[in-house]
Amino acid sequence: MEWRKPGKPAWMDPSTSAELPEQLTVRELRVRVGRRGFRTQVFVVVTTWLDAMLYSAHDVADLSSHRWHCERDLRSIQAALGMDVLRCRISSIIRGMVRMYPRRHRG
Repeated sequence: MEWRKPGKPAWMDPSTSAELPEQLTVRELRVRVGRRGFRTQVFVVVTTWLDAMLYSAHDVADLSSHRWHCERDLRSIQAALGMDVLRCRISSIIRGMVRMYPRRHRG
């Protein structure tokens, strides 16, 4: 499957947009997730890992699930530390804020 580059988003500078490829070849997988007591859900996972022999659908789905759990856990940790909303867009300032949180919360 080919994804074509959309128009430049308002938040992206023109030079960064120009560096992106005009199209991207991706592999789309439909993953069925079943848990006892719940309805089976179907998710679409899109990856640039195109070699189905090297990266089976099961492996890609498993990795995607692990990543989702990690992101959810990180969000919970950030909320517990009061870091769930960083009110800055400059990466150097955000890095400084992240470094300061552990010092601020020492017991």
